[in-house]
Amino acid sequence: KCRQSGLAPAAIVIVATVRALKMHGGVALTELTKDDVAAVERGLENLAAHLDSARQFGRPVLVAINRFHTDHDDEMAAVHRFCASVGVPSATADVFGKGGDGAIDLANAVVGAVASETPALPQLYSDTDPVETKLNAIATRIYGARGVVLTAEAKERLTDFERAGFGRLPICMAKTQNSLSDDPAKLGRPRDFDITVRDFEIANGAGFLVALTGKMLRMPALPKVPAAERIEVDDAGNISGI
Repeated sequence: KCRQSGLAPAAIVIVATVRALKMHGGVALTELTKDDVAAVERGLENLAAHLDSARQFGRPVLVAINRFHTDHDDEMAAVHRFCASVGVPSATADVFGKGGDGAIDLANAVVGAVASETPALPQLYSDTDPVETKLNAIATRIYGARGVVLTAEAKERLTDFERAGFGRLPICMAKTQNSLSDDPAKLGRPRDFDITVRDFEIANGAGFLVALTGKMLRMPALPKVPAAERIEVDDAGNISGI
């Protein structure tokens, strides 16, 4: 988006949740509402990885902790302590519970962090770089991988696309959201891993070369159990399950 539009954000806000940190700390999805500061602290390695990648772009970096009603004060405090220890401003965003008032602290933190002038945004790679160079830049500098491995099928498809002139397109990585790696079971901050690209696709309208990694549901925003299954309306018109 920034590469093609020329936009240069003035700050980077990493949105974290206690639930996700506990998941990365090894807590089962069914247990995420239970108070577990130790699990939050274990999961902070994942947040640290995102902060490290964000710092590469020469922008102020902040953390917004998106609060759920099931989060506990001691868990929230643990995240704020960690951010303070690494010199990153943080603020609780309790927008769901308090509406706009719940975002005032975050808004003030962002305004306070933004510099008077925004420098040009550095890019991870050049459009003219070979595709494998682009992939390795993303894998090593953003995910923390050793590098990228292309399957035979991916190499064959890439050859066809490069021959057709698509090699100059920026890369869109299709990868699991559950891990920095391409293995959804590798939580936290995995190390000593490679990203395997199994195939490529062209999103020519959007202007991307899409690198497919691992197996994932690629239709966005649809949970395994739709929220509609929990919503009921009784004979009196009372709605529940929302």
